[in-house]
Amino acid sequence: MRIAQAAPLVLLVPPVRYGGTERVIFALTEELVRLGHDVTLFAAGTSRTSARLIPCSPRPLWDLDPSEYVAYPHGQLDRVRSRFGLVFIEALASGTSVISHPRGSVPEFLRDGEHGFLVESEDELVEACRNRYTIDRRACRDWALQRFSVERMTTDYLRVYRKIIDGAREPAA
Repeated sequence: MRIAQAAPLVLLVPPVRYGGTERVIFALTEELVRLGHDVTLFAAGTSRTSARLIPCSPRPLWDLDPSEYVAYPHGQLDRVRSRFGLVFIEALASGTSVISHPRGSVPEFLRDGEHGFLVESEDELVEACRNRYTIDRRACRDWALQRFSVERMTTDYLRVYRKIIDGAREPAA
């Protein structure tokens, strides 16, 4: 299967130190290549991958002079609100419960009262902070690792890719 992966341009792939999204994209890309898929990674030009690399910036935006951002509009990534809360998944994987407003994808992966708390008001936030010790840290970690491991994410992505491809092959009604 031919697959395109796009990484944020802020850090290289794989990141040298921390880089949650970039690390996930690296692991997923490498696993897809290992499984025999034809993968193209769109990322910073100094990234390393066994997939075909298409550089979208000469090097990570973090390393560019601000004057070079003009050609790379993704330099303002920190101003874009994430639709998927990777930082929350990372917190859960480390055994840290999450307290958040129920926005974006958070209600889809956070079980209120089990892995943290979904709050709407300041009073609810205060109450959630008081109750944070009732959350089982091991349960947070186990749940995150079960749902978001490299193997699980790769399998789920491949299932979605196959569904899209199979749908594209069906004749229009």
